[in-house]
Amino acid sequence: MCIIINEHNIFIHIPKCAGSSIKRLINSNKLNKPKLKNLSNKIEKGHWGIYPLIKNNIFSPNMKGHIVLRDPIEWYVSLYFYVKKFKDHPYFIYAKNDFKYFFNHLINMKNNLIDIDEHLSNHVNNKLGKKGIFCEYKPYDKLKKDVIDLKYIDNHPDFNILMSERNIDEGLYTYFVLFLISKINPLLLFSKTKENVLNNLNDYIHTNINIYSMTELDKLVTNLNFDFKNIHANKSSIKESYISYYDDEMLEKIKNHHEIFYKIKEILIS
Repeated sequence: MCIIINEHNIFIHIPKCAGSSIKRLINSNKLNKPKLKNLSNKIEKGHWGIYPLIKNNIFSPNMKGHIVLRDPIEWYVSLYFYVKKFKDHPYFIYAKNDFKYFFNHLINMKNNLIDIDEHLSNHVNNKLGKKGIFCEYKPYDKLKKDVIDLKYIDNHPDFNILMSERNIDEGLYTYFVLFLISKINPLLLFSKTKENVLNNLNDYIHTNINIYSMTELDKLVTNLNFDFKNIHANKSSIKESYISYYDDEMLEKIKNHHEIFYKIKEILIS
């Protein structure tokens, strides 16, 4: 999800990475957003990434992105307990079982072969309706064909990820990050090999981005010149409670299937 702050700043929200805190912060500051070129009120925020903004001449290369990146060990556990609350969530089909089952089906999206058509079609029909921003919404089967034909579907990263030709053996977390900061069509990016993406990351992602950990939300607030209202930074490192959900094999999978994610962090920090 992206929230355009003003002409110079955009917050890029990875699910389960401080989004609720940042939205409360923005609301409490009662921002007076100037009218942006080619920008209607309905797209000031939504579940889309940078790519459609670039494609529609809304996003400037000089616009500074701000993104909170969480440790993958925490992220999958947090996502698991969130998904379990919503039976129509795209990943609920995995969360019906224990965490290990959930994790093992999302840690390598290239090999994710579970048939989720019925579940995902219900989710799309129930949740999306006619909420298209950059494209016209269609029935599920036609949307699926569009994704197969590499046509980006706005407002729904899960749909783009799950229905795409995924050729990168990385975890779901990496796919979300790539989806949101890619400056090329994410569906085209997902079809590339992991080696290709690693070797060409600077050409594929927007790099004018400040990154923050879950313990640095106060720094993000300062950089956006916001008041410190309704913001609560997590001052702890990875909690033992998160680690306890993993065995050694699962932790090794985290390492092996987030190489692109860790390289993205290196690029954005440098």
